[in-house]
Amino acid sequence: MKKYIKSSEYICAMSIINPKYCSNHTIQVEIEQRDERSIPHLHVYHDHTRNPKKCSYVRLDKVSYSDHHGKPSIELPSNLKQQFVELMNKPWPKHLIELSDGTIRPATGYEAAVDIWVDTYEQDLSKFHTDEKGNLIQLDYSSL
Repeated sequence: MKKYIKSSEYICAMSIINPKYCSNHTIQVEIEQRDERSIPHLHVYHDHTRNPKKCSYVRLDKVSYSDHHGKPSIELPSNLKQQFVELMNKPWPKHLIELSDGTIRPATGYEAAVDIWVDTYEQDLSKFHTDEKGNLIQLDYSSL
């Protein structure tokens, strides 16, 4: 006979975007891989405590903050926004992306985040900006 343990702890998987970058900086950028509804977004923790009161939710389909389960996002402080912009633009050597012409190269933090979101929740890039060849267009978060 199997015994099941009841737990009140909520368990979910998180995918950290460029963990090495995050470990060397203040922010931690993650995609929750469970129960995240239809708006593509990132969890941008202001420090490594993963305190939800110090977390900004940033959309992946446009340069904007996102509500999160009915609660408005807080804005990133300017020093953390600078780190976020750098992380999203910086190549992440351990995450590769294939372009429409078959070229494979390291993905930027943004490309990796979209790739992880699509693998988890979507079936294609239809919610994201792409060029005429179907390649993802990098968003410029400096105006966030």
